Amino acid sequence: MSAKTNLLEAAAALAQSDGVTALGVERVVQKAGVSKGAFFYHFESKEEMVRALLDHVSERCMLTVEDAVANGKRFTDAFVEMVIGEIQNNGALIAVLVASVSLDPMLREKLTERRKIIRGRMIAEDGLSPDRAAVLCLAIDGAMIGTVLYDEGVTAERTEMIASSLRKISAN
Repeated sequence: MSAKTNLLEAAAALAQSDGVTALGVERVVQKAGVSKGAFFYHFESKEEMVRALLDHVSERCMLTVEDAVANGKRFTDAFVEMVIGEIQNNGALIAVLVASVSLDPMLREKLTERRKIIRGRMIAEDGLSPDRAAVLCLAIDGAMIGTVLYDEGVTAERTEMIASSLRKISAN
C-alpha cells in the first residue's frame, strides 16, 4: 500500500474511532506509520487530506455499488444499500465528511457534482422520475446528516427504519 493510501486509511480509521478532532496531522502520520514529510509530500494541508479522504471514501463506496450492479442489482437499489451500510458501519466517518463539506466550498462543489451524476443514473438507468430521484437524494442526504445531528445514534432499529424508508422512495 502506498504512503498516501496509508495516510487516507489512517485518517478514515481515526475519524471513525475518534471523530473530526482526531484528524490532526500528528495523529494521522502516527497511525499511518509514516513521516510528517510523507504527509506533506502528498498533501499541502489537513484540509487537502480531508478532500482526498472524501474522494477515497467515495471511490470505495462507488466500487461497492458498481460490483452490485455488475451482479444484476439495479443501480438505485445498490446505491441505497451502500448508503445504509455506510450509516451502519461508518457513521463517525460520515460525520467527519458532513462536517467538512459544510465548511469547505471545494468539497461542497465535488459532492454536488457527484450527486448530479448519481441522480442522473437513477433516472437514466432505473427509470426514476426526476422528482423521485431528487427526493431520494435529499432523503439520503438527510439520513447521513442525521447521523451527525441526532443524539439517538445509529442503532439497528433506527437504521432499519431509515433503510425501509429509503427503499420505499426508491421503488418504481
